Amino acid sequence: CHTLCRMVDFNCIFILFLLSRNRTNYQNLPIPTYVTFAQLTVLTGLSFIYPINRSTFQKRAYIILEIFAVIIPKAIGVDSQLILFLALAKSCFLLIRQEVILITFFSGIGWAIATTFSVPIILDFNRANLTPLIAELNDTSFITSGVVIAEIGNYLTASVFVLLFGFVVV
Repeated sequence: CHTLCRMVDFNCIFILFLLSRNRTNYQNLPIPTYVTFAQLTVLTGLSFIYPINRSTFQKRAYIILEIFAVIIPKAIGVDSQLILFLALAKSCFLLIRQEVILITFFSGIGWAIATTFSVPIILDFNRANLTPLIAELNDTSFITSGVVIAEIGNYLTASVFVLLFGFVVV
């Protein structure tokens, strides 16, 4: 389970890195880029520490730190919801069911609050850069590569979920 979770973490972090590289995108501005780098660094560090045989306090701290590493950057527009779902899935392995439900509930509230802060920032950026965004619509190779990367990310996410679910059931 430990090695599989680490592989899933690394794949998701790599996919997030690929998806965050876009030509005219809010996340390519300096501050979101630095926040994304810091976030991926924290998440990579956490993927080396999987507290399967640790105290309950350390397991809770691990899950909460990973969730905060996703929700706080969301407030400035750095979206990595895939990692949030992965953290919630890991909490199912580490914590009791009642704690998982509470963490899921409060994470949803935190995500909604962070989204409330990020939407005006991203809208202002998109309004200011409308011309380059329209010009990108003419670049078929750019759109195709973005769709292919997104589809690969969707496939990897779904297949990893199915495999993890299958391993738990069997």
